[in-house]
Amino acid sequence: MKKRFTSLVLIVVMILAIMPVFEVKVYASNVSVRTEQELNAALRDTSVSTITLLANIEVRRGPNNINHHVTIRGNHVISSGDSLHWTYLDIRQGGRVVFDGPTLSGGVAISDGGELILENGMIAGRVTISRGETSSFVMNGGTIGSFENRGGSFVMNDGLISGVTGVELGRNGGVTWPGGSFIMNGGRIVAEGTGVSLGLEAEFTMAGGSIEGGIGVSMGGWFNGTFIWTGGTISGDIVNNSQMPTPSAPNVTPSVQPPINQPNHSSITSDALANVTDSETAVQAVRETLSSATQAELAAGQLELFADNAIARAAQIQVGNNIQISQATVSQSQAVAHQTQTAIESMLQQNNYQLQRDLRPSVAFISDSEQISINIDPTTQNTSIEQFIVLTPSFSITFSEAFVESEVRTAPLTVSITAGNSYEVVFSRPIAQPARIAVPCNNNSNYMAIQRRSNGDFVGGIRNPVTGKREAFITASDTYVVVENRVDFTDIQHLSREAQNAIRHLASHGMISGVGGGRFDPNASINRAQIAQLVTRMLGIHDPNANGGFADVQRADWFFGAAGSANHHGIMHGTGNNRFSPHMILPRDQLTALSARVLRTRMGYRTPTNPNAILQRFADRNDFANWSIDDLALATQVQLFIPRADDRFMPRDSMTRGDAALILYRLYNRLW
Repeated sequence: MKKRFTSLVLIVVMILAIMPVFEVKVYASNVSVRTEQELNAALRDTSVSTITLLANIEVRRGPNNINHHVTIRGNHVISSGDSLHWTYLDIRQGGRVVFDGPTLSGGVAISDGGELILENGMIAGRVTISRGETSSFVMNGGTIGSFENRGGSFVMNDGLISGVTGVELGRNGGVTWPGGSFIMNGGRIVAEGTGVSLGLEAEFTMAGGSIEGGIGVSMGGWFNGTFIWTGGTISGDIVNNSQMPTPSAPNVTPSVQPPINQPNHSSITSDALANVTDSETAVQAVRETLSSATQAELAAGQLELFADNAIARAAQIQVGNNIQISQATVSQSQAVAHQTQTAIESMLQQNNYQLQRDLRPSVAFISDSEQISINIDPTTQNTSIEQFIVLTPSFSITFSEAFVESEVRTAPLTVSITAGNSYEVVFSRPIAQPARIAVPCNNNSNYMAIQRRSNGDFVGGIRNPVTGKREAFITASDTYVVVENRVDFTDIQHLSREAQNAIRHLASHGMISGVGGGRFDPNASINRAQIAQLVTRMLGIHDPNANGGFADVQRADWFFGAAGSANHHGIMHGTGNNRFSPHMILPRDQLTALSARVLRTRMGYRTPTNPNAILQRFADRNDFANWSIDDLALATQVQLFIPRADDRFMPRDSMTRGDAALILYRLYNRLW
């Protein structure tokens, strides 16, 4: 026994003699580091539990061509410092990192021959390979948020990738990099959007595992590589916008293969509405659309939007340029609208499609004139129609049930519209509840926006996926034009592609703004005043003169009208004692619940019948407040937010500006 002990001591001494010499420091249980040497020293210290990175840590080839290695395992939790927007372990030039858990809150960059091996634990940020075919990432277990390969090698044997987009090989548009290779032997990719996105020169071999997403695999227009499918399952659609062949699923007959979308075309379009003239043709159009729609389109609520339009077309009324909307003019069409609604709901039920929201009985007034005058009579309130849509050859304007109840309660309202290169809209008196205008635009850029000519304000411009028109809520008499409004920020490039698009899209449409100096500050917390401003603009109900009567909101405050408008329309109320608390930071559960309530009250989304079952996915389910259960279940069901890779919701954590923009952008895309 003594001999064995002596031998063990000699071995340990020899190992210590050949190890790199690091400065010896005494650490507390929580330490901060700036260099690879400090990181390695902290990792060797068994008293350290949390390591905070105060800089991007480079693991690379050092003097005398010595390759530096870092092994992360045991109980060390590695997090980003407050000053960093995007914390990296930066592995390059022969550097090698073995990650065995438990947590790295930032991301990992691999380049110039670097190597990452993930055995266990969670890397919450994005793993990226760039610059160099010799760079590699091997995933044997654990969890990451997403992965992007720009030229290296990625082998996935096990583990989980969970995010909006799971794996990106190259880019499908804009700046492109050679996509590198991805071999999937096992594990799961669970994505809210696209599981695997294939771009320039990508090489993807799927031999096992599973890909789950609205879009399982997207072969972008830049894709010119190879996609080999020999094993594993893809539950989402395969969308092929490239000229390369789509592989057949292994051991699956062609009849049940995922549908393939045609390049640059949505499956749900207004073309199918052209033949709708009655209830029967409306049901047929919705049935055909259901059979051709992708899972992503269905998840986004586009079938319900199409059905609303089909109901309106079935109950259409042919009119001239002087249009009368009243109880008398819609009496017969009202019965057709309800009959069509019931028939469509019955057909969808027979086809096992569960509606996300109630369909809206609507009537379409169809005119051949581009210069119209609309008179809305107070008797219109006595109808059960929820949408009155006036359609012309180029534009449309929609008045909701709430608009009629608010603006035509006691006296008629006249709306005159003249169309040309712009759209002149005149309301016969000031209004508070918005109408929704839709105008044509052949440019599909997300930066196309609807602008008021009088003051230059942007009021929206989201593209309706069914009609293809640009739409916005309006409350003012003005001339409206469609223009390109490119807005970008210098500090959002580290965010996910969807988050960047959300921020740029909302900013270009006048819904959100930066903090000055070309910055958005996505990691800053967001408060009640900022949310009130954003949501009231998004819903078209922002009145700068609205007075909520709050003791802590003064007329000189920039958020005076936002607080008043949000209170008046029931979006946000006070916090008690006649206070709005504008600077109170909004936690995650409150903003998420607010967004879900907007969907329920404004769009008729249905509260899930099994909210607790939906929320079982969250590890911190017991932290949810009772008042939030139904709202958070609805938000989860319709994918208003991106789940964390560790399956925690963190309801009381502060909501950042970047996270808020992403949630509200998804909300924005469901408000019609």
